[in-house]
Amino acid sequence: TLVGLRRGEALLGGLWEPLRVELEPDADARSALTSRAKDALGIEVSRLQRAGSVTHVFTHRRLRCEVWLGQATQVPIVQD
Repeated sequence: TLVGLRRGEALLGGLWEPLRVELEPDADARSALTSRAKDALGIEVSRLQRAGSVTHVFTHRRLRCEVWLGQATQVPIVQD
């Protein structure tokens, strides 16, 4: 699982979250996720396949997330 710690000053700051990509309605999710992993973590991902979706309801909004499985070519380096 690729997760990161949200910045303390952000909404829900200090909580862990999976790598996320916000998509435009016509965007290709696989390409966007591949690019995001490379840009954010410096890793290549392959064998991506959609595993399902999860909906989380906050008091002020509804968040629908697609869950993807894949393989990373290396372990990302954590920097403080």
